[in-house]
Amino acid sequence: MKDIDRISTTDIEECVCSKRLYHSDQYHLVTDDEKVRVQENLLKWYQAEKRTNMPWRKENDKSWDAKVLGQRAYEVWVSEIMLQQTQVATVIEYYNRWMTAFPTIQDLANADIEKVNSLWAGLGYYSRAKRLWEGAQKVVHQLGELLPNNAKELQSEIPGVGRYTAGAIASIVFGEATPVVDGNVIRVIARWRAIHADPKKAKTVELFWDIAGSMVPESNPGDFNQAMMELGAQICTPQNPNCVGCPIRNDCKALNQLKHAQELSKMGFFDEKGKKRKMADSDHSCTVCHQLPNDLEEDEYTVRRYPLKVDKKPPRDEECAVTIIERSISTNAEPLYLISKRPETGLLAGLWEFPCLELDSLNTDYHERIRKSTDFLKTRYHLDLNQSTRHDLGNVVHLFSHIRKVYHIEWIQYQGNLDVIDIDEGQVKWVALTELKASPIPTGLKKALKLLEKFKTKTFTPLKKRTVFDGCNFGWLNFVLTENPAGRSNAHMMQRIVTSSHQHLGRIKLSANIQVRIQLYCTMEQENTGKVTRLVVFAFWSVVLLGLPFWWKTTEVYRANYYQLSTEIKAKLADKLSSFKYKANFPIDVSVYEQEKAKGHKEATIGHYFIYVDRADDTGLKVGSERSSFLKINDMTTNSIANTLATVIPPVYLSEYEDLGNMACHFEQENKNDVSSMRTFKYSSQYETTFSLMNNNPENMKMDWEIRNAVNSYLSLFLKEVSIVSNFTIDSQIQNYAPLSLKPYFKEREGKPNYYYFEPQHLPHFVNSAEWNLASTITSYPSINFILYVPSVEEAPLRVHDSKGQPLLTSAFLIPRWGGIVIKNPPKSARNEYTFTKEDLQPIMKIFLSQLRSLIGIHDLESKISNKFSANCHVTFEPATRSGITTLEKDNLIRSRTMENVVNTISTLKSLAQLVDEIPNMVVEDHISIKVHRSLDALDSVSQALSRDSYLEALQSSIETVELAEKAFFDPTMVSMLYFPDEHKYAIYMPLFVPISVPLIMALLKEIKKLKQTKNIKMKDE
Repeated sequence: MKDIDRISTTDIEECVCSKRLYHSDQYHLVTDDEKVRVQENLLKWYQAEKRTNMPWRKENDKSWDAKVLGQRAYEVWVSEIMLQQTQVATVIEYYNRWMTAFPTIQDLANADIEKVNSLWAGLGYYSRAKRLWEGAQKVVHQLGELLPNNAKELQSEIPGVGRYTAGAIASIVFGEATPVVDGNVIRVIARWRAIHADPKKAKTVELFWDIAGSMVPESNPGDFNQAMMELGAQICTPQNPNCVGCPIRNDCKALNQLKHAQELSKMGFFDEKGKKRKMADSDHSCTVCHQLPNDLEEDEYTVRRYPLKVDKKPPRDEECAVTIIERSISTNAEPLYLISKRPETGLLAGLWEFPCLELDSLNTDYHERIRKSTDFLKTRYHLDLNQSTRHDLGNVVHLFSHIRKVYHIEWIQYQGNLDVIDIDEGQVKWVALTELKASPIPTGLKKALKLLEKFKTKTFTPLKKRTVFDGCNFGWLNFVLTENPAGRSNAHMMQRIVTSSHQHLGRIKLSANIQVRIQLYCTMEQENTGKVTRLVVFAFWSVVLLGLPFWWKTTEVYRANYYQLSTEIKAKLADKLSSFKYKANFPIDVSVYEQEKAKGHKEATIGHYFIYVDRADDTGLKVGSERSSFLKINDMTTNSIANTLATVIPPVYLSEYEDLGNMACHFEQENKNDVSSMRTFKYSSQYETTFSLMNNNPENMKMDWEIRNAVNSYLSLFLKEVSIVSNFTIDSQIQNYAPLSLKPYFKEREGKPNYYYFEPQHLPHFVNSAEWNLASTITSYPSINFILYVPSVEEAPLRVHDSKGQPLLTSAFLIPRWGGIVIKNPPKSARNEYTFTKEDLQPIMKIFLSQLRSLIGIHDLESKISNKFSANCHVTFEPATRSGITTLEKDNLIRSRTMENVVNTISTLKSLAQLVDEIPNMVVEDHISIKVHRSLDALDSVSQALSRDSYLEALQSSIETVELAEKAFFDPTMVSMLYFPDEHKYAIYMPLFVPISVPLIMALLKEIKKLKQTKNIKMKDE
């Protein structure tokens, strides 16, 4: 039997093989390894998957003072009290309404209990609201307006705060390492530790608290407690637990029992022969879990068996007579309703209700109930109901946790003498309907009010018996006439009458009048049958004549202002790029100052650059990492400076115009593309970047790497700098057993170490082979791959040759628009395991950074323009800071990506116009037209922003215009009817419509013929 996940299988095997889950108390203990593993996995899952729609769930800040923490504690207190026995979706609305009315604990303490109850109405368990109010008063008046900061004092000092609520507030707000145990946590722990005991018993409850307390970490106790509750609410649910998505599934004893039982089932453990086998020699010595009386079947090994299901005591039945008493002062005045206040203790304490009489017996009939209700109203409210109108509205049922309450509802329109009613305004009052709905009344009586409103608006039509024969009062005949089953025709009724009459001829005799009426009725029924037939034929033809045009219209290809849209695209984009003046649209301003003024100048903005001139023996230019350069020149005359600047400015600051021109030419002529543009990824607002460590043979050596630290140290500053252009998501993975489909060549050298190598022509095969092992990612954004490949010891050292047959120093290469690869031979000092530390990865990350620069369109200015200067002019470039990109390079990237987006937008929209022109059956819906117009508007915004030297605004507008253009072009609705032209309608539907039309035409001709015959007969009779 193989091991199951990470849990030691010894106890699991003995437990499952016993067939009665025998185990000891040690079975439920948590090891130190399990504790650390569960804490890490659960907190990591919670940070990624926690629900964010709860207004009371906020991130804590260590800088908060006592007052802010007190307010936070109040918010958590309110939410936890509301969440008791109530779902989150219900609580959110009540919580927001509560915090609007009582934003602070002082507001709640100063509030009226009536308002508190009215805001709580509908949540149930109304004593919770009163305890909140009482607790707030104690905090404000006795505890200095601040809740205690630990669970012990919270539980002892605050009314209504128990062990769970105290633990929640203390851990979430004040960071105390104290547990919380609610229904969700009980379910999680019961399954995780396989505890099959009554969760209501004190001993079991204490065990849950002990286990939960041992798991709470000193750091982030609040997040851990919320993670446990979230796990029970979202994953470890009562009926359908999502064990696949559970972060602690590898340590779950209940799940591993199931897996072990499945393994045993494959070996025949549960079949007839297996049942005769001797069970594991073990006893049930656990003092907590119930001992099972019978062997478990295979399907009884399930996670849902935990926690133990205990039969609930059924709720007791109670009945109550509810009287809705309504009085009207005048015809135009709004009616008033009588309500009274319930006692301050007990069920629904302090709420308002209609007059209610608790019925002693559950079998009280209607008349007895009315009599008791009348006596109750006369005694309690001094109401005389002799002149009142009474309506029985039926009953409504409301379920409490322990009571099934049936309310018998009666509506009384009171007409008595109002002066004799003894009203105690504190306990009994008359209220209008609006005030009644705003009052804190129980949910069950809200149902009664809705029943009254429904009764008032509903129209009742009394049932009437149909009489066919005048003067016929025979009992058997009346029965036949009045007991007509639903759906039977009148002809069938007549047949029953005739049949019944013949059966009773011995006792009665039908009159001639009745017999004539029967005969006439049968004749009329035949005429009605003909009418029905004609109506059916007419209905079918109506469907055909009305449905065909409707069907034809609905299958037409819709185009939203197609001609106008196509014309507008062509007119607006005509010669857009050919008339685009690069230097005018991308203005660059170079200012020259003396060296002394360098200290007083602030950093220039995009498109504005400073050159500081100073005297020196040799002429040279130092290009700074920011937007400033320093020119050293021997001859400080005006002509000499001007000539030198004319030599150095174009290569440094204007060379990118060549790239911008190439972009525009790429739109017009493909052959003007350069190698650098083919290497660069097409622009995207986001790139999915994956770093992969590929280990050829992990059996010889297991590999790991500190990629997270390396990315944070060597790459994060660069990504932050270029985030203004594009965002990057970073993933990492380790792929073991990643062999290549091609074999490297062996290089044998005399007197030197031998090695293996790849030729340049082999590298594409290298990538194709590696791609099979990369984890697939479903995303709409481009993916950039960086691979650190570690060959096996048998093929090491492995190198890459250049085109001249010489080994490269770095054994790294770049694949255009795909990613970069670095081959790293296993260290000689490594034995069975090796981890690439952050320091080991520094040179590798430097290579990856260089490759990433090329892939996203950052060109090395130094290598590009160094050959454009004369020999007597020494040019140096200040290297980039830790960010890996100079400000000048970032400016060039912003301008080039802006230009690229403009080019792609124009190309996409022109293609769209051409496509719609050439394919007449392509759908163009309104939302596509809107996207095109918005894209054109954004394209104009690019030019307007550039005219104001606002490069960042131009970049954002270019991103918007290209994304809108591509969304319009690739909209799926455009091809929904691409292959369904009008002529296909005939080919597809003619075989369907022709067979149907034949019987319709024949029936129509037949009915026309009958009408003609009937008309001729009438003419003859006349």
